Amino acid sequence: MAAIVVIGVSVGLGGYNWYLGSEGRKKSLVAQNAVVAPSLWELMVELHVRGAVGGAQQTAMSTSTTEPDALAREASTKFGRRAPKPAFAGTAWKLDAASFEDIGGFPGARFHLTDGLRAITVISLPESAWAYRKADSYTTAVDSHQIAGYVRDGGLHCVIGDRGMPLAEIQALADQLRAQ
Repeated sequence: MAAIVVIGVSVGLGGYNWYLGSEGRKKSLVAQNAVVAPSLWELMVELHVRGAVGGAQQTAMSTSTTEPDALAREASTKFGRRAPKPAFAGTAWKLDAASFEDIGGFPGARFHLTDGLRAITVISLPESAWAYRKADSYTTAVDSHQIAGYVRDGGLHCVIGDRGMPLAEIQALADQLRAQ
């Protein structure tokens, strides 16, 4: 009897691990608001790849994209936590879109910036979106898109770069956001 239980549990866990590795994992966990870090990063990259174009769960911010200070205030007021100012001094990054988005079941702000043909996306989510964090800053990559960010003032703030952009550049931009 014990052998049957062990075999049953083993088969069940194997099937569950296969399911977690499948494409259905992301949809299921997001739908249940139980986003794990890798799925959250994947969602951020999907938003970045979409560019300035919004999705079905997007609401444009009322402030002009020429006013990054006002955009940060608008997002901070809406969420009751400090949102970063989507501007990078001494760089050519130009803000071309700002929106409120539901990202994996979490309310967030998304800022899209361009520098010539290159683009980055700044995302601000509640700190609770990164349930398994072990530090106040991080770097990771999804499908050759570098992601760097930090946790501060109740929020998770991230910079996502185009495919192939160097991690050092994305990290420097995230560090500049944190220093505001």
